[in-house]
Amino acid sequence: MDGLTPTRTSPPRHGAARGIRPGVAALPSRGTLALLALLYALAMFYASTAISPNGFLFKPGDPWAALDRLIYVATHGWEQHGSDQRADWTANLLIMVPMGALVAGSLRARNWFLRLLGMLIALAICLAWVLAVKYVQIFFPRTVTLNYIVAQSIGAVIGVLMAVLGERPIGALLVALRRQDRVALRALCLMAAFASIAFMLAPYDLALSAQDISDRLESLSLSMLVLPFGDRPIWMRPILWAAGGVAVVPVGMALWFSCADAPESRRRGMLIRRIVATVLLTWIASLFVLSASPSIYTLPSRLIGMGAGAAMLEAVTTLHLVRARLWLQRVTPWTVLPYLLAVVAFSGLFGQGWFGLEEAWERLDKRLLLPLWSHYMVSKAWAAKSTAVHLALYAPIGAMLWAGANPRRPIGGGRIFLAVVLAGGLALAVEVARTMKPGMQPDFNDIGIAALAAWGTLVLLPRFWTMLEDLAASRTGRR
Repeated sequence: MDGLTPTRTSPPRHGAARGIRPGVAALPSRGTLALLALLYALAMFYASTAISPNGFLFKPGDPWAALDRLIYVATHGWEQHGSDQRADWTANLLIMVPMGALVAGSLRARNWFLRLLGMLIALAICLAWVLAVKYVQIFFPRTVTLNYIVAQSIGAVIGVLMAVLGERPIGALLVALRRQDRVALRALCLMAAFASIAFMLAPYDLALSAQDISDRLESLSLSMLVLPFGDRPIWMRPILWAAGGVAVVPVGMALWFSCADAPESRRRGMLIRRIVATVLLTWIASLFVLSASPSIYTLPSRLIGMGAGAAMLEAVTTLHLVRARLWLQRVTPWTVLPYLLAVVAFSGLFGQGWFGLEEAWERLDKRLLLPLWSHYMVSKAWAAKSTAVHLALYAPIGAMLWAGANPRRPIGGGRIFLAVVLAGGLALAVEVARTMKPGMQPDFNDIGIAALAAWGTLVLLPRFWTMLEDLAASRTGRR
């Protein structure tokens, strides 16, 4: 009243007092992103230089001559590749997208001028890194062409643009994921659905020319009606067919959320139409992926998988989740032996004919002991699919340790450590056994993949269950 009383104001929004744009405050710090960029760059450097068809092989040479060769490649080194090289070119593009995003994120700023400057610096850093790796590759037996320089440069540009233009949506997504309610569940399902569809369409070597489409149509006329997984044992084919349905369960869950707010009378019909449309569109898109082998027999498994994902969320309101959790605790011990038998069978370890340990060691290709070498010797798409399969193979260890725990107690560090040890130990035993089996080769990278799968599953499942409980409560309250 007298001019001395302070005026009441509403509290500023989170980050507003510091001038931070909404949602950006949820992003990792610039220091964290810089550290991740450094680690990713080191991993890329190792994979691009230290491993080759002959293992680790360094050939010393004149550094100035190598520089002249790099300059020549960068100016005249474009090669006419056929369609069969498109998958490798696309993989080189994609491998630089995370690098560009992390570097640009570590240089993010508040005003538009600094943001533009940071974007240009990030692009310069990524391009310099690409050229530096190509320079070092000259001293190793690795292919250095302008095609791959262009591909990785385009990937860096995409990553930088994603980091700069996607700050707000990425920040909003991270804010949602930090919660443990239906909002977080919706965001999680959306991310998993995107990953599932991306996995189905890998390695993105699309038919781009009329000749590509003509050749593709000819090959499809021969393969579309062939039963999938014909190179696998008969007993394994239905399992792999069902696994294709399990892989798209998150897509069905995301589609359920897209119809959740529709009126009850229209929701089921809308959901069915969207599931059918998604299955058909993804299958049609796979027809134009040159290295894909689409079959009409995969359509039912994907329909069932998406339908199962949607049905699971729909059933949450009718299930008594507390009783379901206690039932899982009682049943889990009985699943251990069938799971172990399934791992042994999937790894092809049943049957007669074994080498002794000493003979197996002598026969072992020592290059397989080099980290990531076995992934280098196959296409990048095959390596990605192998990683996904083994993540799924060992994730049940984390799931069983969670389901068998006391529901009233949080998951402790001891149980997490046990999950890592059990999964890594089982994978080690499987790969050692494969060295002793004639005609088989081990992949020791699966040890780390198994430990990561069990750890991630055990950490994420309690949060996922809490999200389901919140969804059940919200749906029950709405009714």
